Amino acid sequence: MATLLRIVLLVAVLSAMLAGGAACAAVFTVAGDGSGDYSSIQAAISAVGNGDEIVVQPGRYHETVNFLGKALTVRSSAGPANTWIFLEEQTRIINLNGDSTLEGFTITGGKARVGGGIWVTDGASPTIRGNIIEGNIAEWNGVLPAFGGGIAVDPLCEPVITRNVIRNNLALGDTQGFYAYGAGIDLADDSTAIIENNIIENNSTTDSGGGVSLGVAGVTTPVSIVHNTIIGNLAGQGGATTSIFGGGILLEVDSSATIRNNLIVDNDATATGQGGGIHFFSNGLQGMTYESNDFDANIPDDCAGLPGSKCSSGQFAVAPLFLDPAAGNYRPRSDSPILDLGTATGAPALDADGQARSADGDLDGIAAPDPGAFENQRETTRLSFQDSISLTWDGSINPAVRFELYRDDLAALGSTLLGACLEPDLAATGATDGTVPAVGGGSLYLVRGVDIASGRLGFGSDKTERLAATECP
Repeated sequence: MATLLRIVLLVAVLSAMLAGGAACAAVFTVAGDGSGDYSSIQAAISAVGNGDEIVVQPGRYHETVNFLGKALTVRSSAGPANTWIFLEEQTRIINLNGDSTLEGFTITGGKARVGGGIWVTDGASPTIRGNIIEGNIAEWNGVLPAFGGGIAVDPLCEPVITRNVIRNNLALGDTQGFYAYGAGIDLADDSTAIIENNIIENNSTTDSGGGVSLGVAGVTTPVSIVHNTIIGNLAGQGGATTSIFGGGILLEVDSSATIRNNLIVDNDATATGQGGGIHFFSNGLQGMTYESNDFDANIPDDCAGLPGSKCSSGQFAVAPLFLDPAAGNYRPRSDSPILDLGTATGAPALDADGQARSADGDLDGIAAPDPGAFENQRETTRLSFQDSISLTWDGSINPAVRFELYRDDLAALGSTLLGACLEPDLAATGATDGTVPAVGGGSLYLVRGVDIASGRLGFGSDKTERLAATECP
């Protein structure tokens, strides 16, 4: 009888273990029209448990969101262009105080002294990925400074901030412009972060650190600022003070960081400030890695606060030649001088669009990453007709490269196989084609540099690799 009892008890324990193991993360939906499990993001966060996933349907969500210290995934189903969390400058939008993931939202209209858009606090280590964070404000409250119009990171926090667009955020100080830092991102003392593959553009502060500001950050673990496009940020907006530092990036005394493979372009610390591109409050680089960044058109200077040789040594100063900067397309053209100038050490495997890094953009047979958020994927760009039969395109920075021209019907855009060879082995960056498409139809053309990637035509907008239907001989 004792033996039988043992068997029964073992079965009972085993059943309990199986029941416990069956419990796993649950997925809940949010829809503003009431068709989901919850109608607001905050209601969902309040109800679910650690490890759960909240999928937010397209819509505009007028609310503040507090993660309540939980470890969750909160993501949109249709991306930031279709899913907004917004306010009208009433208060902060996101209190990110848990080890959570926030992905795929436009976050706009927040206002607070610290972190108008997102405040990372309570020692959290969240992931902030694939969002548009724009039009948020950090404002001096009459006593204490303003930090982080877009994102503010508190002491002891360690977020990963990746593949976001952080733009048009403000940090506003007192009547003299003082006491406002990090309009795009501010990292407080004793914090750290991984900041990679972001576009940080057109953020403005009345004091210092237009794009990114580091307090005494990264002391234990260096901050990683890698492969970002930091462009058009402003320090000293409308302020009466001349003590302006760091239009693109500001590093305070004793802050420590790896700053590598960034494009730091068109940032402004005003004519009387210092460090239009980057400013170091230090005479040395102890605990600092600073290499392979490209500076262009920063006012009044690219780098300040270090001896001149340290500011420029190991860096570049060339115009990056973006594909369409007016439309916010900061992918480098095929003739951009920045192709393959980056350092492979520590480079993320994918760029801001999720495409592979180190794509050998200059076609010299040696793959290396391009500085900035985006990688040229071996494609030639700016292909256009100059008249009814004459095609031209960008050349390559490698003069030895030759080109192949492919043509196909527009309907082929829906296929992985794309294009029949029209012209093989072209030395020129142009060709002619007098073929007239049928009425109601159209033709597409694609040019690629001839290299070891035989038959590969690059990637479509859906990140699917295109192969030649009929390869050039």
